[in-house]
Amino acid sequence: MIEGKLNVDDGRLYYAVSGKGDAVVLIHGNFNDHQIWNEQIDSFSAHYKLIRYDLRGYGLSSTPTSSFSNVDDLKALIDTLKLHNVTLVGSSMGAALL
Repeated sequence: MIEGKLNVDDGRLYYAVSGKGDAVVLIHGNFNDHQIWNEQIDSFSAHYKLIRYDLRGYGLSSTPTSSFSNVDDLKALIDTLKLHNVTLVGSSMGAALL
């Protein structure tokens, strides 16, 4: 697993990458963080490149201090990791980004 922090406008996003293959970004819901997906990592990372991250204000990402866009943050993550043909999977509030 590779972990990192991505600097975004007035903030920082935590992310973790596991596995190889087609990219799948897992987006957590409200009152959760990237760890909600822990039980899926072993089976999915055997076939896919999984990217889990914490939305601003959750988990290991920074707390927002100004207005921001979760969609812009997601795009910045995808661009930074040079992902192509990404499948997005969202739980609860995380699905609202899709």
